[in-house]
Amino acid sequence: MKRQTMHRASVAAGDSEALAIEEAYACAKAEVLAYAVPTAKQAPG
Repeated sequence: MKRQTMHRASVAAGDSEALAIEEAYACAKAEVLAYAVPTAKQAPG
């Protein structure tokens, strides 16, 4: 299972560490991608 999938499952289960990661990403105006996206197809920032 991929890390992104495990992270999403952990968030859905209310895991405190996963939720802290989500909060940190939200503060940085970023997101944990739900699946791997090639770097060339990612938007800057």
